[in-house]
Amino acid sequence: MTQATQVGDATGNHPSRAPIARTRRKHGFTFGILALLALLCAGTASADSLALMSGGGQRGLGGSASVQPLVVEVRNVDGAVVAGRTINWSSSNGFVLSAPSSVTDANGHASVNFTFGNYGTTNILASDPVGGTSMQAPETATGNDSITLVSGGGQVGKSGTSSVQPIVV
Repeated sequence: MTQATQVGDATGNHPSRAPIARTRRKHGFTFGILALLALLCAGTASADSLALMSGGGQRGLGGSASVQPLVVEVRNVDGAVVAGRTINWSSSNGFVLSAPSSVTDANGHASVNFTFGNYGTTNILASDPVGGTSMQAPETATGNDSITLVSGGGQVGKSGTSSVQPIVV
């Protein structure tokens, strides 16, 4: 061995390496604890809530506008309303939204209007990508099919016989 590799303290440890190794372990451990705390805090900090305030459960003819808008409210983990938060809206089954997103006002409210789609119930989804929450509002489109008599109405005849004119609808 050369003279440079034999330098060490009384225990045989290289004096310049021991403090660095201890320092690295201390900093590595400290960094690990800080990273774990940051992850735990990040998980709880985004526990915002998104609640339907009004406009859910409406019924209307397919193709007609809703009577009132859907309104949701965003609150943070402390229960305070959140202003300026973008809420994304989506729908299916032919329901048409007035906008794909809206922003919460000073009261934490965001809203969207919609037009009823195809027959049946669909859920309009509101999602808060920052808070990681979402909610659904069920809306029901009723049938807009109708039958109109064109001709052949008002006929009189004996039961079991053919009508004089065909009934056209």
